[in-house]
Amino acid sequence: MFRYACVKGGVDNDTLNLIDAGSTDDMIAAFRAGQGDYIHLQGPAPQQLQADGIGCVVGRVGDWVGACAFSSLASTPEWLAGETAGAFMRAFRQAREWVNEAPPQEVAASELSYFPGVPVEILADTIGAYQALGCWSSQVEIIPEELAVTVEVFRQAGIVTGPVDPTHVTVSPPG
Repeated sequence: MFRYACVKGGVDNDTLNLIDAGSTDDMIAAFRAGQGDYIHLQGPAPQQLQADGIGCVVGRVGDWVGACAFSSLASTPEWLAGETAGAFMRAFRQAREWVNEAPPQEVAASELSYFPGVPVEILADTIGAYQALGCWSSQVEIIPEELAVTVEVFRQAGIVTGPVDPTHVTVSPPG
């Protein structure tokens, strides 16, 4: 996603000295040890680095990437055809709407147990940033425009090399 955002922002990836430090924890450890001038992480990791005085949040990759079908749900066709799928999707839509509209502090307090060691203030700041990007709208369908962006993100990373037929990777969710 970082490479795609760079291209969208007019940066030639070939001019960058990108470091593959491994897992997210390894990346954070390397950055804390002084390896690299910048780092791309999902929240709340960058906000925690800023709070610790290690770095500064200077931008959001999402501003350049735009809407995409990045964090998607997957299921079997059998599950989709069952009764549970519709109820699950209705609850999922409601949860997304709440997460997008509730005060960040309230959302952070409800999710804090999933982020051990992260102070509620940092998580609330992170959630506010994601809300500002519009990450959690109540729309759960993967629409063609967002799928096209996602395909280009993975194409830029060298993961997708050929054409992608949307009918092979998306379905209309029930409920």
